[in-house]
Amino acid sequence: MKKRILLITAALALLAAAVFPVFADDEDAYKGDFDYDGVIDSESGYGGGNAPSLDGLVSVTSSMLYDRSRAMFVFPVQDTDEVLCSAADGMILTEPVALRVSGSAELHVYRNGEPYELDGSDEISQTGEYVVHAGAEDAGTRVCAFTIVGPATNVVHSYRMPDGFVVRDATLDGSLTDYSRYFVDMEKEGSYIIDYSCTATGMDYTLGTRVDRTPPKLVLTGSVGPDGKVHSAVDFSGLEPEDTFYVELDGKPLSVQVDNGAGRLRNSGVYHVVATDKAGNSETREFTIMAYLDSNGLLCILLVAAALAAVAGYAVYKRKALRIR
Repeated sequence: MKKRILLITAALALLAAAVFPVFADDEDAYKGDFDYDGVIDSESGYGGGNAPSLDGLVSVTSSMLYDRSRAMFVFPVQDTDEVLCSAADGMILTEPVALRVSGSAELHVYRNGEPYELDGSDEISQTGEYVVHAGAEDAGTRVCAFTIVGPATNVVHSYRMPDGFVVRDATLDGSLTDYSRYFVDMEKEGSYIIDYSCTATGMDYTLGTRVDRTPPKLVLTGSVGPDGKVHSAVDFSGLEPEDTFYVELDGKPLSVQVDNGAGRLRNSGVYHVVATDKAGNSETREFTIMAYLDSNGLLCILLVAAALAAVAGYAVYKRKALRIR
């Protein structure tokens, strides 16, 4: 009995010695131990979500890849064409976005719902909400969308992570704010810093911006009545250095001097004024300056009256002189 057991054990040992080297040489069968400090995808269990491919392409979602060699997200369109974008679909950024198409597909970009011309450049820096289509203008397919904001903005109320991305940390005015794995509420005013990562690539990203929904404090000084009519010049004040002040007089743009956030509107007519801050908040006022006499006009009238009086006095004097003779 003991001899039989020894023979079976020896046979198993020989079999294991013959089979194990085969698996040890197979990279797919045995990976070995390794260190990884990036994001772990909770669904796939892989570090970074995918094993890196030989050509540098990583699948982020079913319709979006990332090309490590070009540092661009890749959106395949049609059969052989692709759209390359430095922003992922659904991303909010403060830096310019590079955008170009590889192949013959037509590229159509819309900013805030209106057609946007690239003007020969493959970089977009103007703030706004963008949607990119590829193909015929009337039958193209949506490729991706992204939003560019400035250091201060009033257009975002939340940040829902793009597909394949997760939130790592979020602060409001330097203190931790409530957030979930895929969502950050940005309804409150203040300075946000949101750190997030792409699970497929392990790359980290940061959004830093100040949410400001308070309009400029435009102050108008003048006897503006309930009907919007005023019989004097109108002084304005309260503008910040980075605010813009747009004025229309009788429907035409009017250049107005602004000193230390203040100035004066003198000419009679119908006014439309708009003060806008760097976050995009605006304050609009409309009023009508009626014909009026200011100090200069009154002085002019007095001078004319004095001149007329002098002429009249001289005429009377000459008449009396003629009678005496």
